[in-house]
Amino acid sequence: MSTLRTQKVTPLDGETNLILGDSGDTVTIPAGVTLAGNIPAANLTGTLPAISGANLTNLPVPSPHTGNVTFPASQVASSDANTLDDYEEGTFTPVLQGGSTAGVTANGTGYYTKIGRLVSCDIRLNNVAISGGSGDAKISGFPFTMSNGGVSGAYGVALPLTYKVTHGGVRNGFYTGGGGTAIYGLESHSATGWAPWHIGDFFGTGNIYINLSIVYISS
Repeated sequence: MSTLRTQKVTPLDGETNLILGDSGDTVTIPAGVTLAGNIPAANLTGTLPAISGANLTNLPVPSPHTGNVTFPASQVASSDANTLDDYEEGTFTPVLQGGSTAGVTANGTGYYTKIGRLVSCDIRLNNVAISGGSGDAKISGFPFTMSNGGVSGAYGVALPLTYKVTHGGVRNGFYTGGGGTAIYGLESHSATGWAPWHIGDFFGTGNIYINLSIVYISS
């Protein structure tokens, strides 16, 4: 083993880089040695090995991150439970219609925020009228496919604030259903269980208003 003892090492004439050893070599810093001086982080290249047995002083401290964190436009999904792999904000167009027969539909305004698989949505249908539909009340057009898991797929439930809409149950709301991009009306009848909230209850005596928020898990 060779030993180099010197007070100063400088690059050869015409060179700008100082290289200690070749690939595969081991550079040993004895215990008790202090590495001092200012080493700009921008000038550190390559892979820095673990250092033990020496005191490091005046080395650069990484600056805290400032500004925004950008995610790709298309999600790069990760199977790691501790990895955040998506964030997105945007708008969408919710459509109120019949679940069996759409009939004359009405469009609203929707806003969403997606963090990982969790999607939060706010919806407003303002002064709209529908007619001719049949089946359950349905609001379609959500921005991400809903997970098909959970109890009856009901990962997301919304209790809307409505005006000029008939409420046949003790409590009326919407549930995700799972596997699609729509939510469906559901009403609770005290001691007799759940029943569909029919689209006919939304025909009203005039134009209707619906406000609701829902959080669901995307597939």
